[in-house]
Amino acid sequence: MKYLQSDVGIKPGPYGIFPAQRPTMRNTHKTRNPPLGVLFFGIPSLESKLMLTFKNELELLKDSIRLPLNSAMNLVEKDLGELEQKSYIVQEDAVNLIEQHTLNVVENFQLFSKAFSLTGKNISRCHAGVNDAVETAKDKGLSRIRKAASTIIVRSGGVVLVGKPLLNKIQNKTFEVQKTIQDCLLRIEDREKCLHSVLEDIEISKGIMPSLIVTIIDRVKMEINVLESELVAQVQNSVNGVVQAYTDILFAFIECIM
Repeated sequence: MKYLQSDVGIKPGPYGIFPAQRPTMRNTHKTRNPPLGVLFFGIPSLESKLMLTFKNELELLKDSIRLPLNSAMNLVEKDLGELEQKSYIVQEDAVNLIEQHTLNVVENFQLFSKAFSLTGKNISRCHAGVNDAVETAKDKGLSRIRKAASTIIVRSGGVVLVGKPLLNKIQNKTFEVQKTIQDCLLRIEDREKCLHSVLEDIEISKGIMPSLIVTIIDRVKMEINVLESELVAQVQNSVNGVVQAYTDILFAFIECIM
């Protein structure tokens, strides 16, 4: 090995006859910044912790909206179903009431007619048109009752529209927050401050959304109660109209036979 050193004049490297080599720079250059949210050795950064927090908080926000909203809408559906059922009951009761009034007025006509006939008085002219007048009053009353009930049912289908715009805004709150988070992450300055501000907004929303939903649904339920009151009032007015018509017919008959 000595003649190689003297003849060639090349100093052997640490591995024998090969010359000393410069150590390579492989893997010695500066490492690039890790992706957002992860530092060396897998230690989470502040941003990644915030992202995890946001994920959890957004789920809680969704629940604070979805759960009370579903519960409230179920109550609305129940109230609407009860209103529809009540419309049929009120309508049926009103029809039965009119039928009863019709029987009563017919009995009165027969009673008065018989009583005055026994006196030998000719009251045939007083009977003219009485039956037709009774039937006309009855048919008009029943028609008004059916119309009132059907109109209320049709209107009940739109009561949810009263709160729909606000409910849509509440349902879209989660998407708005997600958009704000994205905007915060695009900031060069004040990113952390922006994200913390979003967290505060989420926290406030979680607490207030259930109450907002209840308030809106209460407004919708009030509309249902108004419809129910209108139904009862309109049907009662129709029944009263029939009774008034019967009274007028009977009074005119009595005037005639007297």
